[in-house]
Amino acid sequence: MFKQIKQFLGKAYRTVKLFTNPGKSAAALIKDTAQDVHSKYPPDVKNLLSQHGNHKIVNIKLCREVVSQNLEFLLKALAGKNTWEEAKKKYGFDKFYHLFMIVTMEDGSRLHIEKNEVIRISTSPRACPDALDVGPPQRGNSMTVNELLDMTRQRIGDDDFFTYDPFRNNCQAFVEQLLKTMYLWSNNSKDFVLQDIEGLRKELPSYTKYIAKGLTDVGAFLNTAYQKTKDYIEHGSKGFKGEGSGNQSDAS
Repeated sequence: MFKQIKQFLGKAYRTVKLFTNPGKSAAALIKDTAQDVHSKYPPDVKNLLSQHGNHKIVNIKLCREVVSQNLEFLLKALAGKNTWEEAKKKYGFDKFYHLFMIVTMEDGSRLHIEKNEVIRISTSPRACPDALDVGPPQRGNSMTVNELLDMTRQRIGDDDFFTYDPFRNNCQAFVEQLLKTMYLWSNNSKDFVLQDIEGLRKELPSYTKYIAKGLTDVGAFLNTAYQKTKDYIEHGSKGFKGEGSGNQSDAS
């Protein structure tokens, strides 16, 4: 009972502290987020990995789903309806897919791993009607979730690992790199994962890729800023370096 009261009072104090000096808080949040968005996991992913990251992987399932009509509508609006439809027809694209993977761990639990504007990991995988089961990692005797992510990050660098580009560094590129780390990149997985959109990209007006990239960058910034603010209110300086003494080093 006393612990719950203490937690409640702590959250109330941090909320008041955050909003009694909004200028300073906003400046600190913007600075922290700008630094973190291209080099660190969002707070919810970091917290989840602290709980499940050291579990060994026993199976990988690749999943794809048709991208939402809203996303295609946006691209069509940026490129022009006729340009978009002609480019799709020229390169044989009837639909576009979003890729993600479901990781089964040694205790039977599962993680949903994907990359949108930021890396997202969840303990509640979405339905996977179009799937390819590729089995356990083939690199070494075993591999944990943290090892998979850390090895991929070290191999391709922070920029390619954390940032998102709809045409160059998207969900399928992220899944591809994870599979290569596990030695699971085969002809079957390649055929399932990749849609070659390079030709399509070249057909679109040059400004399209910059606007699309800019929109996803804004989305990543807002997503991370929201999570950092929420994490600060919930946990204090651990989630918000701009307040208190929470300047801990955090490589992830």
